[in-house]
Amino acid sequence: PPAAAVWDPTRLAVAYTNNYLDTAVPSLTPGQVVYYRVMGGDYCDNDSDFSSAAKLECAFSGDVDFVRPRAGQRVSGAVSTTVTVTQGTDTYVSLTITYVHSVKGLQRTFTSTTPATSWTDTGWNAVPHGDYTITATVTNAAGCVQTQTIDVTATRPPEEN
Repeated sequence: PPAAAVWDPTRLAVAYTNNYLDTAVPSLTPGQVVYYRVMGGDYCDNDSDFSSAAKLECAFSGDVDFVRPRAGQRVSGAVSTTVTVTQGTDTYVSLTITYVHSVKGLQRTFTSTTPATSWTDTGWNAVPHGDYTITATVTNAAGCVQTQTIDVTATRPPEEN
């Protein structure tokens, strides 16, 4: 919230116009927000108080959810991973899913550049066994992203007799 913002005492710019374009705004990740305050003045050094804070954030509508597997689930063998965006109105242009083993690190990356609201990766075999963090990152047409992460445990499939 603006009350918790850390305000840099250095002026970002002085502009003798009615508008200013900040070209140094960093790429924002989900949850990051940039707040601005402005003040007006004249050529006689009469300055106004700061304005109320205005918020800049990357707009992403909807929620990224895992349909399968679910958080905390035990999986084995070939695992289909399905990710959806619910309650959104954006055009979603890409998805990346990463599977990171708790000991061995990155094991698989799946990327789709097909515009959709639901994607399925059928190429993950839950090997090596152990704990995994699966992260899904969806990008909308404006370039804004939202990420969802779950943890699952890969086990050995039961042996056949």
